Amino acid sequence: MSDVLRVLPPGVDEATFDDALGELRRSLGDENVIDDQAGLEPYRDPYPMLGDDQFLASAVVTPGSTEEVQEAVRIANRHGIPLSPISTGKNNGYGGPSPRLTGAIVVDLGKRMNRIL
Repeated sequence: MSDVLRVLPPGVDEATFDDALGELRRSLGDENVIDDQAGLEPYRDPYPMLGDDQFLASAVVTPGSTEEVQEAVRIANRHGIPLSPISTGKNNGYGGPSPRLTGAIVVDLGKRMNRIL
């Protein structure tokens, strides 16, 4: 990431978080794990009521299959990282695509999946 302060999940140190991101990248592909500021920007609350620094994602994963969702959940569970699933993230006024727990990884189910069974 850049020189901007990195957001981490609560209770997760940087080394553990980096290990989890590495596993997610190996499982989902580098292009499907986002943790840079420009990539995270679309996952911010478009109408923040409590200030811009509330409810920030630490990363975003964009699984393309049920198996990839399951693997992302297994990896997050193994490392104690909370997940925040979204479909389109268009619920403006209710936080949009931002997680309700700062530092959670957003699981964007609407980006690469065409349906959820």
